[in-house]
Amino acid sequence: MFTRVAKRWAPLGVVSLAVVLVVAACSGGSDPTPSPGAGGQLDLGARAESVLADLARLTSSAASGSGFQQSGIWVDGSGSVTATPDVAILSFAIETRADTVAPARAEAAVAMDAVIASLRSNGVAERDVKTTSFRIHPITVRQERNGRLDFETIIVGYRVTNSATAKVRNINSIGPVIDDAVAAGGDAIRVNGISFAVDDPKPLESQARILAVEDALEKARQIAGVAGVTLGPATLITQQGGVPRAAVLERVIAAAPDFAGTTPISVGETQIVVRVQMAFAIQ
Repeated sequence: MFTRVAKRWAPLGVVSLAVVLVVAACSGGSDPTPSPGAGGQLDLGARAESVLADLARLTSSAASGSGFQQSGIWVDGSGSVTATPDVAILSFAIETRADTVAPARAEAAVAMDAVIASLRSNGVAERDVKTTSFRIHPITVRQERNGRLDFETIIVGYRVTNSATAKVRNINSIGPVIDDAVAAGGDAIRVNGISFAVDDPKPLESQARILAVEDALEKARQIAGVAGVTLGPATLITQQGGVPRAAVLERVIAAAPDFAGTTPISVGETQIVVRVQMAFAIQ
């Protein structure tokens, strides 16, 4: 939690400039022979006053043009809204192995086609299935070479991994969707997990944002009251943390193809959180 009452301060660059101006005043700039004042004496007092006046103007200009608020009350606020997810994101992969690349890739393609067909039959639209990665890796082992104490790495086969996600909009059907996908993919399928989310979180984000601003306002009023000052208008409002997270990850254990029942899935609830930072003037 970050809360502070800031005080007005002079920018460090302006202080450095003051030193330069004073040195210039004492050295007389580029003219090595200063002009004497009345009575033949150098009028250093008048020149110092001129330098200080210039410094005051520069300080005022830098403070007003720096874009950084140098006084006031700074607070942060948070707001959260609890909601029931209405979509599920199933993450899965097909993994196959063979002595050479071609049969491993072909077997993976057949298994993935079967899983996608299963998803289609359960109402998952084509636009809601997305490939996330496709990899072909050699399978290697180390063996002794020529009976000596050194080893060589040899390729004994190839592994193909095709990963994808499927958005299930009928969240109540997620159990049967998983069971059918596992049955279709057979031993080649890997269920990596499932996440739940609100498909359109914007209305909930708006509610959470209102709560966050109200929380910050309450904190600012409390600080002003304790400090004995009058709270002025807001001079800065920022939303922190980017897009609020609205997903909860849960672990899923896929049922075997011959499992008699349906895989139980608990959706639960999720929270959409928005955080803001605000600055207020002191009147």
